Amino acid sequence: MREAGLGGGGPSAPDEVLGSANPLFSVKGKELKKAAQRYVSLPDGRELGLVKLSMSKFVREGRVYTGASVPCGELTCKQVCDELMECSTSVGLTVPAVVASLRQFIAELRRGESELSRFF
Repeated sequence: MREAGLGGGGPSAPDEVLGSANPLFSVKGKELKKAAQRYVSLPDGRELGLVKLSMSKFVREGRVYTGASVPCGELTCKQVCDELMECSTSVGLTVPAVVASLRQFIAELRRGESELSRFF
């Protein structure tokens, strides 16, 4: 599995589709939160609750990450993922597979993966 587009060298990975060219650019913050919850595909329970809390901290008023900003060309995938990981850590989400899944969600979102549309 390819690591979530976190390589260095430049503002974005060559396969990222950023800005309004990204088919998921118009996604709103609330839709982004729900899609991430569906993407990790966890049953109701503690970990899903932590994913919800993490995404609520990541996408909220006063933060940069409100839907369209995730595929923004001004930010690198690493910057977006690092911010999400900070939110995850702050709520106590430490399950490696869940954290990796959230990172992958962001990477796929930035690449404009058409398969993600099923989560929205």
